[in-house]
Amino acid sequence: MPPGWYSSLFHRRDRGENRPYSAPHSPRHRAPIETAVAIPFLVSVGGVALATVLGEALRPFVELAVIPLLYVTVVLITAAAFGFIPSLLASFTSVLALDFFFLPPLYSLRIARAEDFLGLLFFSFVAVTTSGLASRLREQILLARNREKTMGDLYAFSRRLTGIATLRELLETTAQQVGSMLHLAVVVLIEDDEKLMQRASHPTNAQLDEQELAAIRSTWRNKRRLGREPFSLPAVNWQFIPLLTARGAVGALAVARSPFGSPITPDEQRLLRTLAELAGLAIERFFLADEIEQARLARESERLRTALLTSIAHDLRGPVTAVLGALTGLRDDYERFDPDTRNELIGIAQTETERLERFVSSVLHMTRLEAGALEIKREPVHLADVVASAVRRARRSLGTRDIRIALDPELPMLQLDFVLIEQVVYNLLDNAAKYSPENSTISVRGLRGDAEVVLQIIDEGAGIPSNDLERIFEKFYRVTDGALEQRGTGLGLAICRGFVEALGGSITASNRTDRSGAILTLRLPTADSQ
Repeated sequence: MPPGWYSSLFHRRDRGENRPYSAPHSPRHRAPIETAVAIPFLVSVGGVALATVLGEALRPFVELAVIPLLYVTVVLITAAAFGFIPSLLASFTSVLALDFFFLPPLYSLRIARAEDFLGLLFFSFVAVTTSGLASRLREQILLARNREKTMGDLYAFSRRLTGIATLRELLETTAQQVGSMLHLAVVVLIEDDEKLMQRASHPTNAQLDEQELAAIRSTWRNKRRLGREPFSLPAVNWQFIPLLTARGAVGALAVARSPFGSPITPDEQRLLRTLAELAGLAIERFFLADEIEQARLARESERLRTALLTSIAHDLRGPVTAVLGALTGLRDDYERFDPDTRNELIGIAQTETERLERFVSSVLHMTRLEAGALEIKREPVHLADVVASAVRRARRSLGTRDIRIALDPELPMLQLDFVLIEQVVYNLLDNAAKYSPENSTISVRGLRGDAEVVLQIIDEGAGIPSNDLERIFEKFYRVTDGALEQRGTGLGLAICRGFVEALGGSITASNRTDRSGAILTLRLPTADSQ
């Protein structure tokens, strides 16, 4: 496994506050032996006594041949309820009771007639055979129920694994499932930078001591993982079941082998391997999801790099060519140009240089946003000052468009970064100018809402296609409609969203309902709502 794979998916939980769990002193949880043994035998003897009383009551009314059927019924019920040994006791006591109370001479264990001896012998054979068959049927029914419950638990466990979102939750769920199904202490060990680490346990204070950890880590480093089968180590009171993925073993389930508890049966061994395989498949899913995410990020990074290079090549070529042509003409033919032509060439060079400056500034702003290096310096700001400053900066790009400003006089002061919010309003005005015709009107409206201030930039352009209302805020995205397509980097609105969200606000786009045109809406929180 690559070094540190586990750290990228999981942050270790500190369990230092928990008391260490010692495996040798943790027997499996069973009912007290005395109670489990005493109740079936008491019930079997009591059943025989009840059959005897009933037989004495029925003696005057039925033939003697009917009485043994009462005892056979007790044997069947005991075998079905408690198994072979209690039913065998019921058979033995039934023979004694039948001989003592119902066969002559009465109230004596002697048998006077040969036919009574043979009848008692056949009754003993039938009772023992019946108890054996009934107890075997009981065992098969219990086994089928246990297997059904186990399959149900495994199905529920596999369903839970598919809905788990974090590796930590997966490991804790696995430890809890194994511990609850087998009544064992369980520790989940996962490889992190070629070293096994304890990451989950059941109960929560279970853990391997330093000697046991050193032993299993030494085995792990030597790559002696014994394939898919469980394995144990000398002087270690735990059994280990590898957690396997397509990349090999990535960890192990450590199961306590307490000398005071019941040994692990072959069925439980198979169940442990099944649980370990399910956990391994779930871990593999996290590997695949991580690889898919890494591949997606790599593709996205490559796409952004290609888009940036394409944008730079496209957007720098025009301004650089125009500036170079204007300056070259002034240098080579300065005397041939009249003053108006010279001023026009200088104006072209200035306009294209300003466009270059905006392009470089946009790239730098987006780089700061992507790197998380944006510094916010909050101060009391009034939107009237912000709008006035942004309009002055955008005056050249606005051209002959009319700017109408309508701000609510009751607008409160906001705690914002003046530079960032002014850049946002400037970008929105510049965007409105690009997508609206000359001599049209661009409106700036400011309203006070509940715990927020709403600022809208409204133009009279062709509007935004409905499919692009959200996408226009993506990096390097530009509307491709022939009537709307304009030159630009596709970063202006993405920068606006980044700045506004960093200030705790939001930005959305919509279209006008009264006529054609777009509305870009800023929502900024007031000071008392921050």
